[in-house]
Amino acid sequence: SACRLGVGMECLDRDLWKHGPAMPHLKELGITRTRLQSGWARTEKVKGVYDFAWLDEIVDDLVKIGVEPWISLSYGNPIYAVAADGEQSYTGQKMFPLNSAEGTEAWKAYVRAIVSRYQDRVRVWEVWNEPDCVHFLKVPKGSSWAAEYARLARLTAAEARAVQPSA
Repeated sequence: SACRLGVGMECLDRDLWKHGPAMPHLKELGITRTRLQSGWARTEKVKGVYDFAWLDEIVDDLVKIGVEPWISLSYGNPIYAVAADGEQSYTGQKMFPLNSAEGTEAWKAYVRAIVSRYQDRVRVWEVWNEPDCVHFLKVPKGSSWAAEYARLARLTAAEARAVQPSA
């Protein structure tokens, strides 16, 4: 059987590099899957308003060359949280979306919106990037990352599957 290779195209959600120059190399190397971070903080800068244009371009370019994108639903959003010491407010890193009722509802709406938008091109959804790493997920005091990640994973999976049952 053929070897299926994938790569991570991290930091596109932070606009730290452009994906275009990588496209010919992905095809040449036989890459079949690429992991993207969803970039909630980049997509929703005004409450309830989503701008997926940046991610549309990436997903569409990958699909055009036969590379399957999978999306990591990663990071919180500073418009629904207050950055604590050491958090990167522009990326939403460490910002646990379930710390408030408003944040929880906003996360659920975001998951439904992104899955709705890409369900025809994305089959695999990952819940958070390295949830066991304090650099990427800071959980409420008195709880554990395992308990909070399980809560996040259950809630996120339910929202994704409500839109895309095969997710």
